[in-house]
Amino acid sequence: MREGEKVDRVKNGFEMQFGILKTFMMEERPTPLLYECPDTLEKELGEAVMGDSDYVTVEPGQRCRLLFDAGTVTNAYMRYETEGGRDAELTFTYFEKFTKGIYEVKRDDYLHGEIGKNG
Repeated sequence: MREGEKVDRVKNGFEMQFGILKTFMMEERPTPLLYECPDTLEKELGEAVMGDSDYVTVEPGQRCRLLFDAGTVTNAYMRYETEGGRDAELTFTYFEKFTKGIYEVKRDDYLHGEIGKNG
């Protein structure tokens, strides 16, 4: 291969097509790394179930819906502790905001809003 051919192949992106990358200098990350901190969801929407209590007791045959608002955009890893409840069924739903129709956002309108298609 002649030197001129090599230059043409680089200009045409031949090396990039096959994962041969040019060397580059390392740079300091412009944005800080994300961090983790423990937190608790405390803002309850709708009919208050928890109130000031730290736990909820659901009797056999009873249904219970808890609706919380994180108050800010949050990436969360939820943790639950359960006790008893043989043959019980638990369902958890997570979503960013309520919507009304396709375009109208009702972030915390739990009375008239609905969970959008994408949650």
